[in-house]
Amino acid sequence: MSSKLSMAVSLTAILAAGCAGLSDKAPVAPATSAAVPVVPGPLVPQAHEDAQAAALAYRLSVLQLPMPQNVNERNRLVSVSGDPGAQLRLALLLAQPRTGNGDLARALALADGIVKSTDPAAQALRPLAALLAEQLLERQRLEQQVERQATQLRDSQRRVGELQEKLERLANIERSLPGRPLPSGRTP
Repeated sequence: MSSKLSMAVSLTAILAAGCAGLSDKAPVAPATSAAVPVVPGPLVPQAHEDAQAAALAYRLSVLQLPMPQNVNERNRLVSVSGDPGAQLRLALLLAQPRTGNGDLARALALADGIVKSTDPAAQALRPLAALLAEQLLERQRLEQQVERQATQLRDSQRRVGELQEKLERLANIERSLPGRPLPSGRTP
């Protein structure tokens, strides 16, 4: 047991002597018995997170606005057309179908404009604008699919109605025919 203790003390002394020569260089962190996992920092700098959080908070506030204020907000944002932040807020406003301002194509164009913009102010908003553009494209695709299915349903219902009318006409013709004689030997 004492040999293990003396070996540990020797190892500590050797490490301390080796580290003494490194004092001119960067400080070395003390050795720990367990490795601490290194957690990478956020991929988005703090300024980006603030701009994106502000845009998302704006979206939530837009949902609570009554219709007249919603229209006023849209008009205000249209007048501030050069600012990427205002463009993103307008895209978020136009993307809301419940607000009565819904213009999916225009919202998509605004979000794409921010993604493709070289303006330094737009850089913080690019990830959110790209996500919004992706969601709007998917929504546009789904709306087109719903329209196609609604058209197919109307066509199917029209065909069913036409077939029902033909069947009714055939039933009327059959009823108007005189009774057929029964085959010999059968009674009704």
